Amino acid sequence: MAPNEMLSAIVLLLNIYFMKRRVRENSRRNALAKRRAWRHRQFERALTEELTSIVGILSMMESSRCMMIDNVLKPWSLPKSDFWWKTIVIDTFEQEDWLSHFRMSRQTFNFLCGQLRPIIQKMDTKFRVAIRVEHRVAITLWRLATNVEYRTIAQMFGVGTSTVCCIVHQVCRAIVVTLANDMIRIPRGDAAADVVREFEVKWGFPQCFGAIDGSHIPVLSPKEFRADYYNRKGFYSMVLQGLVDHRYRFMNINFGYPGSVHDARVFTNSRVFRLGNEGELCPPLLREIGETQVPVAILGDSAYPLLPWLMKPFHDNGQLTREKRHFNYRLSRARMVVENGFGRLKGRWRILLKRQDTHVKYLGDLVVACCVLHNLCESAGENFDLDLLGANGGDGQAPNVPGMNDEQNRDATRIRNALLQHLTDA
Repeated sequence: MAPNEMLSAIVLLLNIYFMKRRVRENSRRNALAKRRAWRHRQFERALTEELTSIVGILSMMESSRCMMIDNVLKPWSLPKSDFWWKTIVIDTFEQEDWLSHFRMSRQTFNFLCGQLRPIIQKMDTKFRVAIRVEHRVAITLWRLATNVEYRTIAQMFGVGTSTVCCIVHQVCRAIVVTLANDMIRIPRGDAAADVVREFEVKWGFPQCFGAIDGSHIPVLSPKEFRADYYNRKGFYSMVLQGLVDHRYRFMNINFGYPGSVHDARVFTNSRVFRLGNEGELCPPLLREIGETQVPVAILGDSAYPLLPWLMKPFHDNGQLTREKRHFNYRLSRARMVVENGFGRLKGRWRILLKRQDTHVKYLGDLVVACCVLHNLCESAGENFDLDLLGANGGDGQAPNVPGMNDEQNRDATRIRNALLQHLTDA
């Protein structure tokens, strides 16, 4: 072998040797780095577990220490400030402030608390102080009057957000159980006669016992049976039917049908319709007008059927006589009590104006509670801010009740004609 060839072979062998050595060194260093990283991860995991255990032990020790040395009762809410309620409202609110924010005077508020106390009062325990009755009622009234978020009310009244939700449901239920039968009822005897007399004195319509109409309460789109709640006005709702007296108080309500249900079906399935057909709705006070014995009746708009116990205006075909137009005007003026009744109801308790985020199963108690509180305020003579009235009355213009032909109801037609002549001669 030539010297040059031998030298080249030696150089090649040396290169191969050093290359293999570098590969082995790199592999060894990588293996060491991986082992160090694995050990580091194991150390961090063990350290985390140890620290977690230590924190848990310290928390248990702190809890035990607090239970042993801290015997102060804690409220049934998160530790938030109730300065606004205890200092501003209780100590500084004037009568107009109570009416503006709680929709009732302090005297009526105290009466309401007294009525609800046996049901909603909670007992203090050795762990917590119960939220007082007045606090609970105020939270509920604020929610009903404003429809602000639970979170906002929680911050104002110094309680937890979930606590506000529970309190509103509980107090509304207590109002229904305690006061609904007394505050929403059809008067009888002398009280019924007073309603008939006051209707004629105040509204100029004889033999009138009340006015009936329906209104839609907006709700959020339900997850189930969504189409049933979509009404003819283009939003999701539930129907509230009300019979109102001369002082805008509800004598009867019917709530629960989805918004797509015709008002005709609501009416024919209501207690008012059943009592009217049985002759037990209006007081049995006959009055001779002309040569006709005119019974007491309620008033409805043109969508309702003409019945002996339900008067409606003459259908306006553009050719009504002056006398019939005058009759329609007088009936419409007297029937405005139900429009104003719904307007005042929704004006006071503005939660009924906006889409309800309340679950459907709780909505019945909420709406009935609002009607009860409305009647309570009207009976107590609480001032109502007319700026709240707006256009919040009944919705009217329901479809005609099927199977009830006005022309075939001769008794009802004869009674309406007698009233027409009486109002024309008056």
